[in-house]
Amino acid sequence: VLEGATEDQVIAAVKEALVLAFGFNPSYLIVTVTKTITRRLSNNQRRLATTWTAVYTVLVPLAMADGIAEAVRYYTATPSAFADILSPALESAGVDSANVAAMVVVDFPEVTAEVVSSEAMTSTTTATFTSTTTFTSTTVTNFTGEDDDNATDSDNATSLDSDDDSDQAARRLSALEANDTESVDSEVLYGNNESMCRSGYYMKWIGASHRGVLDFVIDANFALEGYTHLLVYPASEFAEASTPVAHEIYDMTASVSSIIYDGKDLDLYHLGGNVSWTPPNLTERVDGYRVYLAESSAGAARVWQQPEVVTGSNILLIAADTDGANFTHVVVYTRSQLTEQTTPVALSIIDTAEKVANVTFVDDDLDAGQVGGIVNWDPPSDQGPVSHYWVYFADDDAGLNRSYLGTVSVGVNEFLVPVDTALEQSMTHLVVYASSDLQEQTTPVATSLFDRSASVSDIEFIDHDLDSGELGGNVTWSEPPSLDRVEAYRFYLAEDIAGAVRSQIEEDVPVGTNIALLPTETPLNSNTDLVVYTRSSLAEQTTPVSFSLSDTVFTAVDVDFPDMDLDLGDLGGTLTWREGADDAQVILYNVYFATQCEGNWSTGESSVAVISGSLSLQLDGATDVQVESAARASLAAVLGVGSDALRITVTREGRRLQGDLGRRLSTLWLITYQVIVPAVQSAWVKRLADITSSDTAAFAEVLTPQLIAAGVDSAVIAASLVVIEFARVTV
Repeated sequence: VLEGATEDQVIAAVKEALVLAFGFNPSYLIVTVTKTITRRLSNNQRRLATTWTAVYTVLVPLAMADGIAEAVRYYTATPSAFADILSPALESAGVDSANVAAMVVVDFPEVTAEVVSSEAMTSTTTATFTSTTTFTSTTVTNFTGEDDDNATDSDNATSLDSDDDSDQAARRLSALEANDTESVDSEVLYGNNESMCRSGYYMKWIGASHRGVLDFVIDANFALEGYTHLLVYPASEFAEASTPVAHEIYDMTASVSSIIYDGKDLDLYHLGGNVSWTPPNLTERVDGYRVYLAESSAGAARVWQQPEVVTGSNILLIAADTDGANFTHVVVYTRSQLTEQTTPVALSIIDTAEKVANVTFVDDDLDAGQVGGIVNWDPPSDQGPVSHYWVYFADDDAGLNRSYLGTVSVGVNEFLVPVDTALEQSMTHLVVYASSDLQEQTTPVATSLFDRSASVSDIEFIDHDLDSGELGGNVTWSEPPSLDRVEAYRFYLAEDIAGAVRSQIEEDVPVGTNIALLPTETPLNSNTDLVVYTRSSLAEQTTPVSFSLSDTVFTAVDVDFPDMDLDLGDLGGTLTWREGADDAQVILYNVYFATQCEGNWSTGESSVAVISGSLSLQLDGATDVQVESAARASLAAVLGVGSDALRITVTREGRRLQGDLGRRLSTLWLITYQVIVPAVQSAWVKRLADITSSDTAAFAEVLTPQLIAAGVDSAVIAASLVVIEFARVTV
């Protein structure tokens, strides 16, 4: 049973299948169907089965009769071949595909033919074919129905056998206005299918067209065979006209030229890039161009590279990574409204396969798990299609799980991997891809990665500076097992083991040396560790090796000296002291005579002189600090010494006049000082002091601007400053 099928659906499908199988003109094809429901025994069960019997009648030119009869005999022998044509037609008509799959063409009988002629039967014009086709479908299972021979006997039935060219008989006629065979009597044009010279032409019959149909379609690829004209003869029921209408044939040729393939896919056996060409000189009948990859210049085993290129454009992009292993040519066809041309224009394919060579990389980052350095490579032999190089880390030499590092333009054959670049454990290769302006190539060139690690070990340091907060002594270490790429060592004081807030000690220590001096009296500050880094030509390593600092502190305690020399200015006796808790670093005690001074400084001389003096002055509105600052600067100026060579003591007291008014006098300031200078300068300093002592007014002129600079009011200075005395000095 054809579920959901109607008689109209079956008629439409049979008609479509017959047109496809034989090239019938549907306007001259009549199909009728009869449906019969029968019971069939299948698998010991009775099932209903629907049998459709189709009867068709078609009117064709007599010249085509033999070719049709031969085609029918083929389907008579192999009904399943007609089923293959009928099945999609049934589905197209709307019959369910499951029911179509169960359909079987039971038989396809040979046709009977009737020649239609005039009363005198002097000239044959057409042949009418009639046949019956039976096909069956069941909802249970496929089976072959009973034969049902519906062939009709006729007194004027005949078997047609002609020597006419079956290819010519297969040429299809244009659509006719008539819908049945009753209206075609005396309307069919005909001609002899043989070579002849007639009306001045050698000619060959190729087909006919009915009255009212004003065209005749010549299929594409019809061989011209040297003919120069098309002839059209009108024909009546009795005869063909003697004089034709002639049309000179113009064989249209439109092929492209100068094909160019700009290969931009840089992988071997992969194609990609623009195909361009020069269009034909005449393009008025060219609707488009089609580009194929093929295995020969004639287009063998061709594969269309869609889309079709419209007329007016002459370029097509073949997508990157197109498999080109078997293709040898690019072929371009023009296409008209009727068909694509048969003979293409071809270009041999040159597979653009460019890649770098000899990729090298040396890790100059000396930390484990980090790399840095320069990647080098040799450029491709032909850099024309190359625009850039792309550099990645990857898990293998094919670029698995690659991680992008950077890109350089063609012409640059190296890439700097920045120092401290993290390297995941799985990454074993560095890969370089060439790329065009189309895309990056698929297959890279690789080099293996070696993560270089070079750190010192066994750092030792003993603080030999015995002062609190100060360090000093030798730093030693063991050099790395491999000194390859190591150029020097750097050591720092830092606030943690990772080298935070570090300060470098001395200059770089060259490789091959494992000792460096930390100068005595180096401030400890907030540092807790001594850290040592290796350095390559690229950079200092990021992670140091550290040594925890210990500040050695030792002082003598309970120092005592009883003077046993009873003369003034002379000393004699034993200086004693008690050792501190930790004297492991003490090798001797040095004893000095000393006098107090300000700050830490040195004359650089082994013999010095201490010059002592004093002065007094009156001044209101000043502080001790202001007077001390002004006096220090003034004394340094008049004595020709540095201010740090002076030790000054300032004292003040207020005096009040005796009397009924109780008037308060200016404040009296007493200033004592010492100057420490090299002994050779003492005489000169003493002379300058004596000159100043004899001219106190001049000293007041020096003192005044220094008081103003210290912040004392100038009006107060003018009203109250008096230098009372500048005493002579003693040495």
